[in-house]
Amino acid sequence: MGYTDTFIIKDRSQAEVASLARANLALFRESAFSDFAKEGLYCYVYQGKGCSFMQMGHMAHEDRIFGLVPVQLGAVFAIVREQDGDSWQVSLYDRLEHIVTQNVNPWAFEPSPQTSEKDETYRASRFADKWGMPVADIQGYFRYWRKKTALKWTKRTGKAYPDDEHGYGDSLQSCDFMRRLGASLPAKAEVIKLTDKG
Repeated sequence: MGYTDTFIIKDRSQAEVASLARANLALFRESAFSDFAKEGLYCYVYQGKGCSFMQMGHMAHEDRIFGLVPVQLGAVFAIVREQDGDSWQVSLYDRLEHIVTQNVNPWAFEPSPQTSEKDETYRASRFADKWGMPVADIQGYFRYWRKKTALKWTKRTGKAYPDDEHGYGDSLQSCDFMRRLGASLPAKAEVIKLTDKG
């Protein structure tokens, strides 16, 4: 299963993040990387509104190189993972402390996950409190793609918010969520690649 990770770093600039990402990459000897990584390793760093954000793949284990950048900056950060069109999830951290994680479609990974609609409310509230925003601005994204009826979970329809581009059941709903946090494209990227190493 493939995925794409976006790290959204609250109150940090693109320049700070890109500089530290380059420094982390410089710590590795070229012999540490497979031939694939030498060609395919990348990290894009963008300036958002009240944040910066990094997008990276997983095939060259980019998270092992760039994933500690927000921790090194002492930042609050979210990792949004878009999972091959099947699902998306968000995990929130304050430096090394995990605050909360929400996967909107746990059914993609197991047939009968232990879920509750109370989880949605609790997790949205934890996230909003730490990020410093009204819970009403993100509550809709913490809803599961299925809703509880009398006897079972049924498919949820519609969108989290009327101005969203993507609805429930579409993993690109994660883009609407990231936009609410200040991370939206198009933005000018600073591209960091292994081939940049001198």
